[in-house]
Amino acid sequence: MANTDNPVESTLDMARRHVIAGQRIVTRQGMLVRWMQESGRDTKEAEHTLDLFEPTLAIFEEHLASLEKRSRLPSSPTARPWVGYQRINSGAMS
Repeated sequence: MANTDNPVESTLDMARRHVIAGQRIVTRQGMLVRWMQESGRDTKEAEHTLDLFEPTLAIFEEHLASLEKRSRLPSSPTARPWVGYQRINSGAMS
C-alpha cells in the first residue's frame, strides 16, 4: 500500500515503513498462535505462517540497517569510488 501522505517517499522512509508493518504482522501472528494454543486449537498452519514472516522481517530489518548505514556515509568521492573512474587501456592499441 502506497503512502499517500507523501507522494515522494524516500527509499529509507519506505524501508522504515516496511519494517514497522512487518513488526506489526509478526506480533499479530505471534499473538494468534498463543491464543490458538491457549484455546486448544491446532496451531500448525499459524506457526508455519509465523515461521515465514519472521525471516522476512529480518530481511527488511537488514535492508533498513544497510540503508541507514549508507545514509551516514560522507558524500565525497572516497565514499563513491566509481565516481571519476577512467578506464585504463580502453581497447586502443598503440
